[in-house]
Amino acid sequence: RRSSWTVRLEGDDDQPSAIKRQIQFYFSDSNLPTDRFLRGEIAKHPEGYVPIALIASFNRMRILNATVPLIAEAARGAADLKVSDDGQLVKRV
Repeated sequence: RRSSWTVRLEGDDDQPSAIKRQIQFYFSDSNLPTDRFLRGEIAKHPEGYVPIALIASFNRMRILNATVPLIAEAARGAADLKVSDDGQLVKRV
């Protein structure tokens, strides 16, 4: 049985806000404990970074037409995330 979902833009949300909210969710206390895949990706990097290109490949990010530069910019605006200097990696702080 397959579940269906959609990504909604809430209220006056624009694409950058929706991308920021989604990436914050991926790295949140409510998601990480149950997300084995993402925890495994975090464990692969000595500093806990995850490739933003990987995040861009997630279904909800694809629905939002999120590119690596858009995700990097959204993550830079989140206090709980850090983007690498080259804009290719993101981690929780």
